[in-house]
Amino acid sequence: MNVVFLHERGGTEAGILAAYPDLERAQVYAALSYYYDHPEEIEAELRADETAADRYEQERAVDLARPRTAK
Repeated sequence: MNVVFLHERGGTEAGILAAYPDLERAQVYAALSYYYDHPEEIEAELRADETAADRYEQERAVDLARPRTAK
């Protein structure tokens, strides 16, 4: 999903490999191939991750806005 995320945002093969140096070129293309064969599945996962990240940021903002008590 990370490969697809970067690819969807204009990431090139070289950029993806730089971001994930432990991947081989063939693995990047395998991930993209799987995505193109199963776009609905991957898009749903990406949306779920985005929703979870948004929820985390909202909860963090609320937590940071709470006054701190001295110990």
